[in-house]
Amino acid sequence: RWQDQGDEVDAVRLTSIGAGWKSNLSWAPDSKSLVFATNDGGLHHLDLASAALRTLTVSVEGEPLEVDWSPDSRWIAFAHRHSRSRLSAIQLCDLASGTVHEVSGGFSNDDQPCFDRDGKWLFYRSMRRYLPT
Repeated sequence: RWQDQGDEVDAVRLTSIGAGWKSNLSWAPDSKSLVFATNDGGLHHLDLASAALRTLTVSVEGEPLEVDWSPDSRWIAFAHRHSRSRLSAIQLCDLASGTVHEVSGGFSNDDQPCFDRDGKWLFYRSMRRYLPT
């Protein structure tokens, strides 16, 4: 609470998800929902109007990092372990359906996804080093 807000603060519990830490909180551009990660490798979406909480994905390899929202708040992009390698991959989630798509190949460490301002392009960093023999 801020100093000039008085003594009473209205606190609202958003989830009762249980033990463990919650991190990487990211608000939607329209401020109607948010996503956050949990230490069990989960990525969760919370709709603030309905208080509906759903798990989008879980990976035993660790928590999702670097979430970015599309400008229309329909899609999120995030970095998570690839399904066939131990490298980081870019994944997209359509929040309307809850479907998660792996969009990078798993041959390099891909992270830091970022939508352009119009939401038509997705940029990300790809760490590659190929040494021909």
